[in-house]
Amino acid sequence: MAMVGRIVNWDEKHGFGLIESSGIPERVFFHVRDMDVEALPPFISERVVFDMERDLNGCGIAIHILPII
Repeated sequence: MAMVGRIVNWDEKHGFGLIESSGIPERVFFHVRDMDVEALPPFISERVVFDMERDLNGCGIAIHILPII
């Protein structure tokens, strides 16, 4: 199920950050490799749509991330 959120943290050096969404209480981790290949580099406050999976520890991970234009 697709979710809408906003990038609230971005570490360009390491290529990862966090997305905040009103649909879930936690911030969701993402890696730049999970973004649309043709998208520009992510930036703080950018609105995105994404799917979410959980890792083995139950933490949210964003996948299939697309910027909202």
